[in-house]
Amino acid sequence: MRWVERILNYIQAFVIAMCVVFVVGLTGLMFATTVMRYFIGSAVPYTMMILTGFMVWMVFLLLGSVARRNEHLRISLLPDIILKKRADGFVAFVENLVGLPLCIYMTWVGVHWIDFRIEQGTRYMIGYTDSYPAWIPNIVLPIGFALASLFYLERSIRQLLRFYQIWRKKA
Repeated sequence: MRWVERILNYIQAFVIAMCVVFVVGLTGLMFATTVMRYFIGSAVPYTMMILTGFMVWMVFLLLGSVARRNEHLRISLLPDIILKKRADGFVAFVENLVGLPLCIYMTWVGVHWIDFRIEQGTRYMIGYTDSYPAWIPNIVLPIGFALASLFYLERSIRQLLRFYQIWRKKA
């Protein structure tokens, strides 16, 4: 189990580092566009499309990392106020029970979506003359949800092992 955790830590660190590079690059692009617009009179073309695409990539890539650390947005009014700390294990169990199948399903849908885009040969236009395949910006959907599935699977296995240890102590 230690080597699996080490591999997942490397994957998580790589994804976070990649997103940091995205943020630095996007900040540089926004700065360059602003400078060019005000001093030269012409901005970097297609800036908004590039910014939007990379923001979507960052959201989907960091989805698994956030789920692994259990730092995602959650509405926990019932467990926090009414049930206090007694329900933390149960709430985590329900999150894993819902999150893992949902992420696996979304990975499957994403793979079929990319396959559909490749079959269709759809292209996004850049200006009047250039274009690129439409599946390129969408490839992050199955990748991001596959990473989230992996991290939810890790959380589920850890939780099952914890439940097993508690059960063995009581028996």
